[in-house]
Amino acid sequence: MELPLIDPKRAAELMAQGAALIDIRSLAEHRKQHIKDALCLPAELVSAGLLPDKPGLIFACHSGRRTGLHADKLAQAAQGRPAYQLEGGLAAWEKAGLPTEGDPAAPIDIMRQVQIGA
Repeated sequence: MELPLIDPKRAAELMAQGAALIDIRSLAEHRKQHIKDALCLPAELVSAGLLPDKPGLIFACHSGRRTGLHADKLAQAAQGRPAYQLEGGLAAWEKAGLPTEGDPAAPIDIMRQVQIGA
């Protein structure tokens, strides 16, 4: 199954039309910074039963890499609904000047802490 790429501007348009943006990063990453109105649902938890009943789904991570790695699983969980991958993820969204929110003082994700330590 394929998860087509869309740019941040198109993703924002689809969200304005009712599509849901699913942030597949960890809750800690989401708390630190996320796209406004994004639903946090880490990739390992994505299943059809947990996805919102929206006319379209847009999956995003920080850079797009993680979403690409999980594209088959995410597309399958969408169960035939229109589903997309946000090209460039949160970083591209920010670069396009679109709104984000979060708590910069939130602790960083434990796996990121381990990577820094290594």
